[in-house]
Amino acid sequence: GNVIDPRTIIDGKGADVLRYWVASTDFSSDVSISQNILKATEETVRRLRNRARFILGNIHDFDVTTESIAYEDLPVIDRCMIRRAEAVFNQMKEAYDSYSFSVATKLLNRFASVDLSSLYLDLAKDRLYTDGKSSHSRRSCQTVLRWILVNMTRAIAPVLCHLSEDIWQFLPPGEEESSVFLSGWCKPFPGKPAEVESIIEDVEMVLRLRDPANLALERARSNKLIGLPLDASVKIVVKSDSDLHKALDRMAKVEHQSQDGLNWLLSVSQAEYEAVETLPELPEDSPSSEDKDLEVIVTVDRAKGHKCERCWVYTTEVGDCEAHPTLCLRCADVVQELGVPSPLETSAA
Repeated sequence: GNVIDPRTIIDGKGADVLRYWVASTDFSSDVSISQNILKATEETVRRLRNRARFILGNIHDFDVTTESIAYEDLPVIDRCMIRRAEAVFNQMKEAYDSYSFSVATKLLNRFASVDLSSLYLDLAKDRLYTDGKSSHSRRSCQTVLRWILVNMTRAIAPVLCHLSEDIWQFLPPGEEESSVFLSGWCKPFPGKPAEVESIIEDVEMVLRLRDPANLALERARSNKLIGLPLDASVKIVVKSDSDLHKALDRMAKVEHQSQDGLNWLLSVSQAEYEAVETLPELPEDSPSSEDKDLEVIVTVDRAKGHKCERCWVYTTEVGDCEAHPTLCLRCADVVQELGVPSPLETSAA
């Protein structure tokens, strides 16, 4: 008959794939299974595993007991991610409690692919890879990544029991429990206030600019104006009486501009905004896009300055450091801290 032996699935793809298929299936309607469905389920589990591996690789040198950053000292984007993660973990618990396992897995998949991978990990790579090893920006990101991974491991444990235990055993020291199954459910981030801070709502609104910005960047790429997003300079034209304009003004005044600045939130080298009473027509000579809900026009141009060969960000600071003339000042400070000799000294020798 139309049957696949569970032992065949376990032997070929592992027990976690079978468990995840069962959990992700809506048992209130007809249940379907096929090799293609199992292959898609296996790919979903593989992506979850790879994201966990990425985080583990980037927190291997992080001591949670001595190097954690307090909530109030985190950049706004980090606090925003904590809020999103906590909301998802709470919703997953409600789904588990009501035996709505398919709802829990859908919540997990969306969080891991959209909030975590497409947004936060994409933004985090710059400071994880290029900032100083013990810098505030890198340690704050590691603080959030470790907290997310620990709680995500707890959240997937009821379904992906083998994967969750594997992750737990490879966590850097810091957890008291020897097994994820002794650790209980997800824990809130220490020191986080119960109410949502207004600045979190501001960054959420600014992040909505990523969609029209990405559309304009894609058009610039099609026109061969840029290759990568970091090749771009973005200009935002926004209505002066809009909520977005007020959010942009407030975000421009926050402390950690190297993480919360508009260019970093849009993943481009340079970004600026201009407030107008009436939005102009879309420019014909530059790649652009319009978002009528946000009341904004996004225009892309080639970034000014030179490309730093280490972080790939375009800036007019490249060349200001005599010892490392091909680097921006941020990267020059880091490589000097690492004791990397100047290429001018190497060539002279």
